[in-house]
Amino acid sequence: MKSNCVFLLVLLPFFFLSMTCRKESDGCHYSLWLNNTTNMPVYVVSSYDYPDTSINFQNPLIAGNYVSPHTRTVFISEDNRCIEDKIEMFSPGHKLSIFVFEAERLHYDTSWAQIRQNYQVLKRYDYTADELRNTNFSIDF
Repeated sequence: MKSNCVFLLVLLPFFFLSMTCRKESDGCHYSLWLNNTTNMPVYVVSSYDYPDTSINFQNPLIAGNYVSPHTRTVFISEDNRCIEDKIEMFSPGHKLSIFVFEAERLHYDTSWAQIRQNYQVLKRYDYTADELRNTNFSIDF
């Protein structure tokens, strides 16, 4: 019995030390939301490659986030670094590009190669960190 208590006393601090407390502030956000106000489901993908706005990522069916009609869904959820910091560090143009694709088109109509070649994006947004702050890290589509 005594060894169990000692074991728990030794193990318990490791659980508390391994937990992180992610608290968003005015200068640090970990989540970005898409408000799909349309009647169609969409996929959303983000890219830090701005000013390169070509579709140079995987098919959103694999790497994107599905957003149902008339819903608000988080599509970026960072664990350890603020979105603002990632934009400044990884984007040459200091902007985050957000691509919205029609879900049904990705499933049935067209191959991914054709969608990329014809740039069949429903909407593309390009935001700086300050512009995202002005939207409260919530994009309306």
